[in-house]
Amino acid sequence: MVGLLYAFMQYHFRGQFFLLLIGYYVLPFALLLAFRVFQGVPLFARREGPTGVRSWLSRRTMATVATCVAIGSTGLYLAAFAVVVLIAAATVQVFSRPVRRTAATAVVAIGLIVGTVVVNTSPSSLYRLQNGANREVSARGEQESEVYGLTLTRMVLPNQFHRFGPAKEFGGHYQETTNLPLAGEDASYVGLVGTGGLVGLVVFAFASMTRGSSLARRRRYGPLAAVAGAAFVFGLVGGLNTIFSYLVHPVLRGTGRISIVIGFCAFAAVAFALDGLKVRFARRGVRAAAFPAVVVAITAVGLYDQTGTHLTPAWYQAVERKWDVDRRFVTRAEASVPFGTAVYTLPEQQFPESPGPYGLGDYDSAVGYLHSKNLKWSYGAVRNRQGRWLLQMARLGTRRKLEVASACGFGAVWVDLAGYPNLTVPTQLRSLTGVEPLTSEDGRREFYSLASFNQRETTRRSAGERTALCAEYLRAASAKIEQ
Repeated sequence: MVGLLYAFMQYHFRGQFFLLLIGYYVLPFALLLAFRVFQGVPLFARREGPTGVRSWLSRRTMATVATCVAIGSTGLYLAAFAVVVLIAAATVQVFSRPVRRTAATAVVAIGLIVGTVVVNTSPSSLYRLQNGANREVSARGEQESEVYGLTLTRMVLPNQFHRFGPAKEFGGHYQETTNLPLAGEDASYVGLVGTGGLVGLVVFAFASMTRGSSLARRRRYGPLAAVAGAAFVFGLVGGLNTIFSYLVHPVLRGTGRISIVIGFCAFAAVAFALDGLKVRFARRGVRAAAFPAVVVAITAVGLYDQTGTHLTPAWYQAVERKWDVDRRFVTRAEASVPFGTAVYTLPEQQFPESPGPYGLGDYDSAVGYLHSKNLKWSYGAVRNRQGRWLLQMARLGTRRKLEVASACGFGAVWVDLAGYPNLTVPTQLRSLTGVEPLTSEDGRREFYSLASFNQRETTRRSAGERTALCAEYLRAASAKIEQ
């Protein structure tokens, strides 16, 4: 039950556009480390017999190291969430003298996670040291933590994509009337089952304050409540992450994503409660089939509640059809030009987060790059670096643009017609190149070979003139940015 509900949280469907975030399958292992620390169990252990460093090569040590490396390889957010809960666990244990050693092992685990992140991001870090920071790419402001942070309402209230009609209407009404923006990936919803688990953890926390819970319950639910509480306080709008953003760095702006940690804890709490229910069923002589029926019913309700109407089988099939159309078109384009041909992409877009004209999506120009195996592409040039040249090129007329592209070694042009609704540029390209382009099955994209155009250009201009023409615009673009 927990595995299914955890896999089908709203987080999955709204966060699937960020490939690293989908690595949340490793989070339960990180939470296991935190739970062990809360329970006073060291994360590293010695083996009997060997001495020195070899004595630490126990199964528990190796499992902890493997978990830390896996967590540190899933991207910054999931690694940060694991560090948050480990810090919370270590802080609790620091004040418990008998198990301070456990807190020390948590610190070592945090170091391993952070070290793995550093190693994985070292190529980017070295490039930044050599070329300076690029302040136009992924620029994050401190105030964004107040926009993309976690809110209790979005975590427990249904959204406008809910399957159940009244719940969907309520979600739409809330979105229309609230002052809160539609933040992040709108992925905070933990569902009915998760909300029930959270309520249970809150009740347990209050009962523990009044010593109203047994030792067994404290050992079972205590770590869950503590981890969920730490995640909530850190991710909450106006919470610890906001303080971190203003005092340290706003790199972790989208803390609404930490709902995946809270959701797992909530599902686990429900599972523990069901374990207790199973024992009660057995004591009262209830038929053995009754308990599995309860679990199946809860799972079915949870899956229905958590999977919205916006991502249906028809939606996935449409995406697959579009993918296949694009793949076949790129395959035809590759076959029409020599191996290694450089392709100029129109309209010009820089990478990343650069919307094009007429509503062209940030990464729509990546289609050719993603499907191609042996072509080179102008798209992918990074903003404020190589991509500065594209800004200069975008200001040119179609003829001049082709002349410069030809002089710079491009042998083909890729056109996304969604960026040219009046079709003026495609018409000009047909006239200038003298060829009929390849057209995708959906009619959205065209591919022009510049072979004939390049041949005419080499006749009109010498090699030196073509080199100077290309360099002229490259220098002009660089100088404009420097000024």
